[in-house]
Amino acid sequence: MTPKERRRIVNDFFNKAEAKNLIVYKDFLKFPEFTKHILRNRKEETDTFRDFNDIFQDPKKLITLEQFIFKKFGIEDVSTIRLMSNYFIFHALNYLEAIKMILKEYIDPTKKIGERGKRITEDTTLNQLVISLAQETHLPDFEKLFPKHFRNILGHSALYFKNNEFCYFDENKNEISLTQEEFVDLMNETDVNFLAITDEWARRKSKHNW
Repeated sequence: MTPKERRRIVNDFFNKAEAKNLIVYKDFLKFPEFTKHILRNRKEETDTFRDFNDIFQDPKKLITLEQFIFKKFGIEDVSTIRLMSNYFIFHALNYLEAIKMILKEYIDPTKKIGERGKRITEDTTLNQLVISLAQETHLPDFEKLFPKHFRNILGHSALYFKNNEFCYFDENKNEISLTQEEFVDLMNETDVNFLAITDEWARRKSKHNW
């Protein structure tokens, strides 16, 4: 997605959501405590993810790490790679849950949204939230901000590692596989897109409070 397309989708979403009085502009202090902690931890967690990805993408660094772990703890190379891969999966699942919780704080919980006309509750999944908001604002492109493959990781969390790829079965029982690079690209794309949503929410909040 180009920066121009991202800006267009985000701007269109807020314009249409505001027209329906869906957006809530509240002070950060009124967010639930766990959501505030997630927001505060976001930078550190992202930095950690990027540090590990840097090791994974650099053959020399990865070999050095594998040799160190084998020498110190007797853990085989394949187990080291699996351990790092599991961390990537954990980070993705945690990040998707964080997106869901933060996005929910931007939406008026008293409003019924989507074709099914349901309110947002604690049980609302990220998939349900994204699809319902796209339907309510008549903006199908909103779903592009949250790549389907990446959202499905949350809905199909029985992930496994095969042939150096992340794999899971989708709702049609098809095996979906992602290389390490594809997985990280989806992670980064989602991160950039959601940051654009958060920045736009903050920008409009400052104008709303004038």
